[in-house]
Amino acid sequence: MHAASFIALFLLTGTPVRGQTTAATTTEERWPAAEIVAGVSIPAPADVDRRHAGVAVSATAFMYYDRLAAVGEVSLNKDAKSALAGLQIGRTLIKTPSTRLRLFGQALGGPQWRDGRRRAVFQPGLGLDDELWRHIVVRLEYDYQVAHGGRLVVGIGVPLGRGDFSDDLTRGHARLPR
Repeated sequence: MHAASFIALFLLTGTPVRGQTTAATTTEERWPAAEIVAGVSIPAPADVDRRHAGVAVSATAFMYYDRLAAVGEVSLNKDAKSALAGLQIGRTLIKTPSTRLRLFGQALGGPQWRDGRRRAVFQPGLGLDDELWRHIVVRLEYDYQVAHGGRLVVGIGVPLGRGDFSDDLTRGHARLPR
């Protein structure tokens, strides 16, 4: 019973057993260097402050695979406009030849103009990006501003360029592109 448990543990974790050599495996992953997404911003819930739907445009510059990125966003609706920037942390959940589904969290901050006054806002958010056929990004995102409530953003965009990262699995570190 114990021997079977240890064998299953080693097979599931991929830990080399004594006498087994570690294969030198190198993979080449290609991620977009950046992406631009434009979408519709919908207040959620709809009756908060009687806000109106608007537009949001964001630019994401990937700094380390799809895990760390710098983000800038401009949004506009009938009542307010904002220009925010911050960081995004994400992780690919599903990757196939035709799609790459990525979950992300972000924290943005910056000025917002509402009722003729400028205010500083903080806007954390969660979202999903689905890159289809390496040509189109479909985004579903939920953001929350403490002073003004939440919003749902549904958008479409394009990945720009390719960030090449080589990952040497035997050493467990990545080399940045040259």
